[in-house]
Amino acid sequence: MAVFHDLAKAFELANPLAIQAALAARGIGGRLLSWGSVLSPLLFNILVEGLLDVDYGPGTTLLCYADDLALTFSRTDYFTQAPTALSTLHDRCSELGLKVNLEQTKCLPFDLCPPEFSLRLGGHELAIVTLHQYQGVFFGSRLSFVAHVRASFRLLKGEIVLNGQPVQSPKPRLWLLAWLECE
Repeated sequence: MAVFHDLAKAFELANPLAIQAALAARGIGGRLLSWGSVLSPLLFNILVEGLLDVDYGPGTTLLCYADDLALTFSRTDYFTQAPTALSTLHDRCSELGLKVNLEQTKCLPFDLCPPEFSLRLGGHELAIVTLHQYQGVFFGSRLSFVAHVRASFRLLKGEIVLNGQPVQSPKPRLWLLAWLECE
C-alpha cells in the first residue's frame, strides 16, 4: 500500500527555525543562507530530510520529492500499521511547520484491503483509490504499467478532466511514437 501526500503551501509554511536547526546540525550557522534566495529549494530539501530521519515502522518507507510524499508499506498487515505511521508523519510535518493537504492525500492499496478498511488522518477520512498519478506516472492497485499506458492515452485523447477542463497532452506526437515503438 502507498499513501500519497501533498504538502500544502510547503515553501510558505516551512518553519525557518527548523531550517536553521537543520543547518546548525550540519555545522552551518550565522546569516550565511537566507530564506527567499535562490537557495530556498536547497534549504527546503534540508528541512524535508527531517521527515526521512523518522522510523515509521517495519516495512515502511517514506519517499520524498519536493512537496510530494509517498509513505509505502511492504508488509501485508499495513492496515494495522498505517494509522500509527500516518500519525507519526503528520506530527513530524507539524513540528517542521509543514502541513499535509488532507484533500489531496490518497491511499492506494496494492492488493485487496478488508472491506471495512479506512484510514483517518487529523479527523479526515482519506480517499482510497485504485489509480493515482505520482510524479507523472499513473500507479494502479495491481502495480502494473497498464494503468499508466491507459491513462496516458486517455490524456492524449483529451478524456482526462481536471477542475472541469479537459487536460491535453503537451506532446501528443511523442506519445504516438512511443506507442508505435511498443507495438
